[in-house]
Amino acid sequence: MQESRLNACGIIAEYNPLHNGHVYQLDRARALTNADVLVVVMSGNFVQRGEIALVDKWCRTQMALDAGADLVVELPFSAATQPADGFSAGAVRILADLGCDFLAFGTEMPNLNYAKLGQAMLKLPRRQDIFVDYTKTYATQLNELLQAELGVTLTQPNLLLAASYAKAVMAEPDPMTLLPILRIGANHDDPRTLGKYSSASHIRRVLQAGGAIQDLVPYLPNSSVMALASYPGPFLDWAACFSYLKYQINTMTLADLGQIYQVTEGLEYRIKKVINQSQTFAEFLQRLKTKRYTNARLQRVCLNVLLKVTKTQMAQSQLFIHPLGFNERGRQFLHQSKQSRTLPLVTKPDAKNTAEAGLFYLQSRVDRFMAQLSGRPQNFRREPLYYRKGE
Repeated sequence: MQESRLNACGIIAEYNPLHNGHVYQLDRARALTNADVLVVVMSGNFVQRGEIALVDKWCRTQMALDAGADLVVELPFSAATQPADGFSAGAVRILADLGCDFLAFGTEMPNLNYAKLGQAMLKLPRRQDIFVDYTKTYATQLNELLQAELGVTLTQPNLLLAASYAKAVMAEPDPMTLLPILRIGANHDDPRTLGKYSSASHIRRVLQAGGAIQDLVPYLPNSSVMALASYPGPFLDWAACFSYLKYQINTMTLADLGQIYQVTEGLEYRIKKVINQSQTFAEFLQRLKTKRYTNARLQRVCLNVLLKVTKTQMAQSQLFIHPLGFNERGRQFLHQSKQSRTLPLVTKPDAKNTAEAGLFYLQSRVDRFMAQLSGRPQNFRREPLYYRKGE
């Protein structure tokens, strides 16, 4: 007798760290879809705005499983550290390839028709054909175009991501059903706390400044409190990495810098000029800043310099499915997806897939930096976490 098919709802996340707002989203996604499986595609050790994660991907995977996720797969570095459109395209492709039926996402405007918006965005001019005003950021130019063409302005970070998710979903031959969920609590980068909700950036700032985890208990599920309290490595941020970045820049030639991914328009000259005028990463970023570049864009550039990620390496990178953790139902769903998925599955690194031409080369190389700082292996000698509730 053939087993019944498990239906799944996908969620795209960073969980940096996982807080009460994330738990609310997971619970709502399950309730609204009645999904058998919640599949989270989660950024690894480096996140979309060009930052090193507060704690490593294994700690954050444990948080996700404790909070109700059934399967957590890694969003590879090559997609996780892209602007909103590239980030969304990579994450959606993985969830679609796994066979997810729904995509749930948080947004400030859940009543928008996101399927219609995604279809309309697909018809907009290609990015390189229209976004050529070097006095404005890409996000500003995109908003101006959306206002002119569709009568929509996306002013909040999560709205821009939600629209990017919708566009990526509607580009799929068999689009997932879009499930917008009203974001509750504090906005990104908001220093305020609202009831039991706080932004992840506020939580990170408290921990990075040496604040007590106990002070954050109202905003975190108990499992996240325990994971953070027992984490053996330091809580990381750019301040902890600035000396490494400075060393890289000072030892690289202008030609070397010019080969780094996202270093364009002569930015290598500006980087070289201001690095030794800066005592902190915040000061360095301020000296680099122009109207053309957002802080997130510059942080992504700095991350690529820090990790020596070249344009060639990024061009050669491919998406893959790398399970970080699952419960029994998630394991069953992963097995079910074997029948239809087209992306390669990486269950563990080996000599072949981490060789320079290997599928896992870039991922394993950038993760060595997190391994060095955290003191914990990130790929070798690691297996997906198998979650058994109550253990």
